[in-house]
Amino acid sequence: MKNKIYNQLSEKYVDVEGKRIARVPSNINYIKENHHPTYNFIKSLEDNKNDIQDYYNEK
Repeated sequence: MKNKIYNQLSEKYVDVEGKRIARVPSNINYIKENHHPTYNFIKSLEDNKNDIQDYYNEK
């Protein structure tokens, strides 16, 4: 689920063969900065917490 969200919302770059590729390590930072509600949703799913909070403002 998390990877599908990453692939739809994250920054993409085009490789030498013309394929669009999403980079997972940088995706969470991109989503955090540009899609706050989605970032909170993803973080709530980690470790099966299912507890949507304001993870964006959490340090």
